[in-house]
Amino acid sequence: LKKGDVRDPNNYRPILILPSISKIFEKVIHKQIVQYFDINGLFYSSQYGF
Repeated sequence: LKKGDVRDPNNYRPILILPSISKIFEKVIHKQIVQYFDINGLFYSSQYGF
């Protein structure tokens, strides 16, 4: 709430859903990339992640 009348909608800050959408998009892309690497043998047995 910004300063002013609580009944005025213009005194409220909007809520963004962009971070939620980007997290979903990131998970979908990650799954596709991992699947592509796995199918094409691009992961090495000596390769470790952090």
